[in-house]
Amino acid sequence: AKNGYFSGGAGYVLSKEALKRIVEQAIDKHPSCPTYDEDKEDVKMSICGQAVGVKLYHMADLNGTFPFTWRRELRNHYLFQWRSLEGEFLNLIRQTKSPTISKYSTTTPKTYDHLHDPSDLLSDYLVSLHYIRPFYMYLLEFILYHLRPIQQMDYLNE
Repeated sequence: AKNGYFSGGAGYVLSKEALKRIVEQAIDKHPSCPTYDEDKEDVKMSICGQAVGVKLYHMADLNGTFPFTWRRELRNHYLFQWRSLEGEFLNLIRQTKSPTISKYSTTTPKTYDHLHDPSDLLSDYLVSLHYIRPFYMYLLEFILYHLRPIQQMDYLNE
C-alpha cells in the first residue's frame, strides 16, 4: 500500500464514513482497489480506503499503549500477571508525558520495550487481542463481564 497499511489480525476500527466510502466507492468500483480475493484483506482494505480518501491513523492511548494487541509473545508472557513491583517502580521514574487534548493519540506510540515494563503492556482502552486461544476467550469474557468483587454482591448490603 502506498501510504502503508495496518495489520488486520487484531482488527481495525473504521468510521461510518470510511466504511461507506470503501463499500460504495471502492470495492469492485475503483480501479486502484484490488479485485482478487485470496488473502491479505488488511492490505486490500488499506489500498481501497486510501483510493477513496480514507485516512489511516495509528491509534494509541494516553499511555502510548495500543488498543489492539497483536504480538503473541508479549500477551502470553504477561496477560494475567498482576502489575509487578518493578513495573510500578518504572512507572514512578518514567519521564512525565506531555499533556494531550484528546483521550486517544494518533502520534507515535512508546518505543521502549514492553517486555521490560509489563505494567503498560495492555491498553486501558483495549479493543481486541490477536492469537488468543479459545480457553482465554472464555476466561476473558468471565473476568470482564461476569466476575464481580464481593463488595458488590446485593445480599451483603442488606
